[in-house]
Amino acid sequence: MKEKDNFDRAIVLSGDGDFLPVLKHLTANSKTIVILGRGKRTAKEIKQFAGSNFRDFEYLETKISYTEYK
Repeated sequence: MKEKDNFDRAIVLSGDGDFLPVLKHLTANSKTIVILGRGKRTAKEIKQFAGSNFRDFEYLETKISYTEYK
């Protein structure tokens, strides 16, 4: 929260419902929040709050791949 004036967007790597008040505060202060969590273990309140800004970790599999360089 100390750094809230230094960013416009944040990616939160948690689905813990305890973060909901902080997330609400940030969005009330015009911050864009994307939640990246484990679908089945993410609090339903967080999923509802994030809406289309919720991404399951499985989403990353389509965006990131490991390539071994020789």
